[in-house]
Amino acid sequence: MGVILRLIDCNRSKHNLTLLYQYDEIIFTTSLWYSTVDFHQLEAEYGQEYLEKIYFHILLFHGLKILSLKPTHLDLGKYAKYWHENLQEIWDRSV
Repeated sequence: MGVILRLIDCNRSKHNLTLLYQYDEIIFTTSLWYSTVDFHQLEAEYGQEYLEKIYFHILLFHGLKILSLKPTHLDLGKYAKYWHENLQEIWDRSV
Protein backbone atom coordinates (compact mmCIF):
# COMPACT_ATOMS: atom_id res chain seq x y z
CA MET A 1 0.00 0.00 0.00
CA GLY A 2 2.92 2.39 0.50
CA VAL A 3 3.55 4.99 3.15
CA ILE A 4 0.68 7.22 4.22
CA LEU A 5 0.86 10.79 5.47
CA ARG A 6 -2.18 11.33 7.70
CA LEU A 7 -3.54 14.70 8.72
CA ILE A 8 -4.59 13.81 12.25
CA ASP A 9 -5.81 17.01 13.85
CA CYS A 10 -5.38 20.68 14.51
CA ASN A 11 -5.80 21.48 18.20
CA ARG A 12 -6.16 25.06 19.25
CA SER A 13 -5.95 27.19 22.35
CA LYS A 14 -6.50 30.92 22.60
CA HIS A 15 -3.26 31.89 20.82
CA ASN A 16 -1.86 28.56 19.60
CA LEU A 17 -2.45 25.92 16.94
CA THR A 18 -0.90 22.48 17.34
CA LEU A 19 -0.82 20.52 14.10
CA LEU A 20 -0.65 16.72 14.28
CA TYR A 21 0.51 14.42 11.47
CA GLN A 22 1.31 10.75 11.19
CA TYR A 23 3.86 9.44 8.71
CA ASP A 24 3.97 5.65 8.79
CA GLU A 25 4.37 5.00 12.55
CA ILE A 26 5.87 8.41 13.39
CA ILE A 27 3.82 11.27 14.85
CA PHE A 28 4.89 14.82 13.99
CA THR A 29 3.67 18.00 15.64
CA THR A 30 4.04 21.64 14.74
CA SER A 31 3.13 24.42 17.17
CA LEU A 32 2.20 27.82 15.82
CA TRP A 33 1.86 30.82 18.13
CA TYR A 34 -0.12 33.92 17.20
CA SER A 35 0.08 36.34 20.13
CA THR A 36 -2.36 38.82 18.56
CA VAL A 37 -4.95 36.23 17.47
CA ASP A 38 -7.69 34.90 19.74
CA PHE A 39 -8.95 31.68 18.14
CA HIS A 40 -11.76 31.34 20.71
CA GLN A 41 -13.08 34.79 19.83
CA LEU A 42 -12.79 34.09 16.10
CA GLU A 43 -14.79 30.87 16.53
CA ALA A 44 -17.43 32.79 18.48
CA GLU A 45 -17.64 35.42 15.71
CA TYR A 46 -17.40 33.23 12.60
CA GLY A 47 -18.37 29.77 13.82
CA GLN A 48 -16.33 26.70 14.58
CA GLU A 49 -17.06 25.08 11.20
CA TYR A 50 -15.66 28.08 9.29
CA LEU A 51 -12.51 28.20 11.44
CA GLU A 52 -12.05 24.43 11.10
CA LYS A 53 -11.87 24.92 7.34
CA ILE A 54 -9.09 27.49 7.86
CA TYR A 55 -7.32 25.16 10.31
CA PHE A 56 -7.42 22.42 7.66
CA HIS A 57 -5.66 24.62 5.11
CA ILE A 58 -2.99 25.58 7.66
CA LEU A 59 -2.55 21.90 8.57
CA LEU A 60 -2.34 20.84 4.93
CA PHE A 61 0.21 23.39 3.78
CA HIS A 62 2.40 23.11 6.86
CA GLY A 63 2.46 19.38 6.10
CA LEU A 64 4.29 20.05 2.84
CA LYS A 65 7.60 19.78 4.71
CA ILE A 66 6.84 16.11 5.47
CA LEU A 67 6.54 15.39 1.75
CA SER A 68 10.35 15.31 1.60
CA LEU A 69 9.99 11.86 3.23
CA LYS A 70 8.16 10.71 0.06
CA PRO A 71 4.81 9.41 1.30
CA THR A 72 2.84 7.59 -1.38
CA HIS A 73 -0.63 8.51 -0.11
CA LEU A 74 -2.30 11.41 1.69
CA ASP A 75 -5.06 10.62 4.21
CA LEU A 76 -7.13 13.73 4.93
CA GLY A 77 -9.13 12.02 7.66
CA LYS A 78 -11.93 14.15 9.07
CA TYR A 79 -10.81 17.03 6.86
CA ALA A 80 -11.64 15.26 3.56
CA LYS A 81 -14.88 17.25 3.31
CA TYR A 82 -12.81 20.41 2.67
CA TRP A 83 -10.91 18.98 -0.32
CA HIS A 84 -12.04 20.38 -3.68
CA GLU A 85 -10.90 20.57 -7.29
CA ASN A 86 -9.21 23.98 -6.97
CA LEU A 87 -7.27 22.77 -3.96
CA GLN A 88 -6.22 19.70 -5.94
CA GLU A 89 -4.71 21.98 -8.60
CA ILE A 90 -2.77 23.99 -6.00
CA TRP A 91 -1.64 20.79 -4.29
CA ASP A 92 -0.41 19.28 -7.56
CA ARG A 93 1.69 22.38 -8.22
CA SER A 94 3.09 22.33 -4.69
CA VAL A 95 4.23 18.72 -4.74
